[in-house]
Amino acid sequence: MRNSKIFCRGAGMVLSLAMMLGIFAACGKQEETSKAGNSTEAVSTSTAAATEPGTGKVSDKPVTFTMLYSDNASYPFNAEWPTLKKMTELTNVSLDIQVVPDSDYQTKRQIIFNSGSIPDIVCKTSANDIKDYVPNGTFLPVSDYVDRMPNFKSLIEKIDLKPDLDNIKESDGKFYALPVNTFTKKFQPQTWMVRKDVFDKEGIKIPATTDEMYEAAKALKAKYPDTYPIINRFGTGNIIGNLGRLFVPGAGGWTDNAGWHYDKTSDKWINTTSSEEFKTLLQFSNKLLAEGLLDKEFSTLDSNVYMQRIQAGKAFILIDWDDTIAGYNAEGRKINPDFNMVPIMPPKGPNGLCQLNPTSKMHESWVIPASVKDNENFDTLIKFIDWFYGTEGTDLFSWGIEGKSYTVVNGEKKITDDIMSGKTYAPKEYGVLNNCFTVVKPIEWVMAQKSSDIVGVYQEMVDKEVAGDPDPNLQLTADEREQEKLTRTALKDYIDQMAEKFIYGKESFGNWDSYVQECRKKGSDKLGELYNKVWERQKSQK
Repeated sequence: MRNSKIFCRGAGMVLSLAMMLGIFAACGKQEETSKAGNSTEAVSTSTAAATEPGTGKVSDKPVTFTMLYSDNASYPFNAEWPTLKKMTELTNVSLDIQVVPDSDYQTKRQIIFNSGSIPDIVCKTSANDIKDYVPNGTFLPVSDYVDRMPNFKSLIEKIDLKPDLDNIKESDGKFYALPVNTFTKKFQPQTWMVRKDVFDKEGIKIPATTDEMYEAAKALKAKYPDTYPIINRFGTGNIIGNLGRLFVPGAGGWTDNAGWHYDKTSDKWINTTSSEEFKTLLQFSNKLLAEGLLDKEFSTLDSNVYMQRIQAGKAFILIDWDDTIAGYNAEGRKINPDFNMVPIMPPKGPNGLCQLNPTSKMHESWVIPASVKDNENFDTLIKFIDWFYGTEGTDLFSWGIEGKSYTVVNGEKKITDDIMSGKTYAPKEYGVLNNCFTVVKPIEWVMAQKSSDIVGVYQEMVDKEVAGDPDPNLQLTADEREQEKLTRTALKDYIDQMAEKFIYGKESFGNWDSYVQECRKKGSDKLGELYNKVWERQKSQK
């Protein structure tokens, strides 16, 4: 923590303010700021201004906290976003942000975690991402500080967030991740979408089943031979995880826990990645790839290239976040005025499964290093984080700036016409709807963004409950965690490698039984025994 202006650090994004030595100045350190001319005098917690719930400055003197930020290519970070300037005006707090591309974020984050020099706020990091670090006290048990966060505490009660928080608790009964991108009602924003204008033009039916998806992709390939009709980013896990929900019960996050998932019917943890359904899923994916229907770079495609191909009309079927639709349409219509990307219901799989990935109300998380609690600015940090859960923080990073991203008509907020028409992409222009900054997503704001021709699709998804619940959190002890990690890591790596080999045709499906046996040799059954033992223990303790 120190006094300076908002600035960002990263490749191609280095600003001239306050360049620092090393990776980060963490909350517990005081370092001099170069080229900024600002005082490095610390702000004492005793002088921090009192804050009314949801509003007001959190410090009576300017203070800066550090943040690790995952940069989304759909809306590249911009230190000049009006929301960031307004945030500082409202709170008296600035952010010193290290920007890391989404594609490199997991690797860079792990390096930083292992370095021990962790920024004050780490974005886009789930409870699962830090499980291995919890036993050694690396991260702050934020559940210990809920009573000092009135806005957060109020939100927990208002939207019944307790079950979601209970599900990320560790064996010590505490949770270490703060909910971000938290919907006030359960909503799965990652959905299937298609280029409706192309489907309509070519007389191709919007797919309602995976078989129809295959036939539609074949027809599109015949009409546009220089395209790959189905496209994917975020690696193999993204498309297989989402296709998996149509083929394999409980296969969301396909190799989370090395393929073991909770089955409500049996009330047990079952293995999905050795099942015949998973084999069928991989065979379907292999067929798409072999026939040129799935982009051959589906496992490695960079987000920028991915978006360029979509906007240039080189792909027509994808699974992506619903808030990207406006951006695709805005950019696509610069090339083709008829460009019209729309969401669709998930196609039914061979067994009639029509599901999106499971979800809770919280879709992203922040984590905080334990080292911050010994710093004199700790109270201010807690107040600042809590501000995001209040009225000002919620409205600023969802609705945005009045008169720019929304107007107020008869006392009701209304998103501006240039955003609704797709002319302006609000996340890119204003910094709203942001994976790292938008902590609360009011459902009224979510639905206000949907045009009348597609809002019915989202309502159908909600009514049919196509997004299930995530797996329960297994509260392993430190010894169990170490035992699990040794088995899970090697097994998951093997499953990931073999899945890609099957899809790319480098491994014959005739060798499926050998693959299953190798999974068992690597400890798959042992892992299942551990998970079910822990689950039975958790149930007995309720």
